[in-house]
Amino acid sequence: MSTTLSIQILPYEYVAPEGFFITGSGGYVFYISRLDYLREGHTPVFNPSTGLIPGSRKSNFQSNTFSNDPSQSVSFQENADYQHEGELVESTFYQLDMHRWINTQIQKNQAFKTTNVPLSEIAEGTKAFEQTVRDFTTKYGDFFTSNVHSDSFQENRLDDWFNEWKDVGTAAMDAQSEEGKQKLTKAVPEGKSILNANLYKHTGIGDYRGAWSGERPPGGGVRSRIFRPINLAGLCWALIARDISDNITYSRCKNYQSTTNPNGCEHEIPSITLDGKTNMEYCSRNCSEVS
Repeated sequence: MSTTLSIQILPYEYVAPEGFFITGSGGYVFYISRLDYLREGHTPVFNPSTGLIPGSRKSNFQSNTFSNDPSQSVSFQENADYQHEGELVESTFYQLDMHRWINTQIQKNQAFKTTNVPLSEIAEGTKAFEQTVRDFTTKYGDFFTSNVHSDSFQENRLDDWFNEWKDVGTAAMDAQSEEGKQKLTKAVPEGKSILNANLYKHTGIGDYRGAWSGERPPGGGVRSRIFRPINLAGLCWALIARDISDNITYSRCKNYQSTTNPNGCEHEIPSITLDGKTNMEYCSRNCSEVS
């Protein structure tokens, strides 16, 4: 069964970084492949339409999470001008609930922001969140930049990751209640609404008419909204916009982790997938095969 949606999210492509580490000075998230790029003095050729540098790139964005066709999840393009020789890893991307999964990680890592505890506990909290971010970048790439081997790379501290993730996670939960939706879509005197501001900051908007209200136009028609994420933050905010506009709800994957299923996943399934499908039971082919 398929449903017509008012939100369309275009594929997100990125170049996989390698060698995650935290800088000793300032606590910034950095990558060895980024250092290699800087040492070699490459001048990137920036593509403003995608936010990417031409070369080997990959997409971890699938409209069909159960496709056996590799081209549905990983896209390779060879270009002689590409400035970084990086090994591309196969995507294991769960794109449909990333914004909500991020909220779960923030709740798990509250110790990272706790200050009125012994230093040893602060160190443990920092180490735990650092590992969470390390695992994330290994699977999905950098959260703020689609290609860290370019001048568009944003240097962000571990603190910045936590704060941005907290904003995304809070918005993801707000999008499930009427009061929360009003909070996200209400314009403020200083400028755009919370949702609008983040969509403008983190996405290229392919079809954007008027101020965002999250409402369908009079007459029962569908006002099209097409978003192209320029980073994973953009993907999350586009998913939040989709939740609000199309009243998306979530249920746990049938292979969700539990005491009786300790090796299960931590992901949820939307009531409607990106291509309009409903009644899905598993978040991915991997989960459907192990259940």
